[in-house]
Amino acid sequence: MDNRVLDVTTIATQRAQMVAAVRAQLGVKWRHQGRLPFVALDCVGLLFVAFESINYQPRHPEQTWKYRNAANYPLIADDDELLQTMHGEADQIDLADVQIGDVVLFHWGDFDYPQHVGIISQVIEGVPYFIHAYRGTSIREVVENALTDEWLDALESTWRLKDWALGAAAQGESI
Repeated sequence: MDNRVLDVTTIATQRAQMVAAVRAQLGVKWRHQGRLPFVALDCVGLLFVAFESINYQPRHPEQTWKYRNAANYPLIADDDELLQTMHGEADQIDLADVQIGDVVLFHWGDFDYPQHVGIISQVIEGVPYFIHAYRGTSIREVVENALTDEWLDALESTWRLKDWALGAAAQGESI
């Protein structure tokens, strides 16, 4: 366990930087396995935009970064690797406690594993909004949505990057 005292302002700044980085991608085309900021992204690619905006270095890079330049991972997850990655890098939190920069995981239908990821961008009058690279029936781009009932029905879990990670990223340290 890391016993460093972290500056709350620094962590808030890191969260704001992550959101600014993904917000800059609004309107970018969705593409499965997309990893090109301002050109084409999928939801995992957008998560890496957020991570890289603060020089975030995961504690378990062999697990987390395997998606960074991944090819041929399925459109529909057939395992719980995304969920396991979050367990290694973040703490699961209650939806009522979300803040900007937190991560949301979603699943649809009969699938057992999370299929989608987004980043909380703002909370307005108690309603969280999130930015994600979305492939819907009529939308295929990076968008911002409120966590409406439709999204809440699909919500798998909410996560907060560990403060030690945000603090180390702010100081340019490797963790």
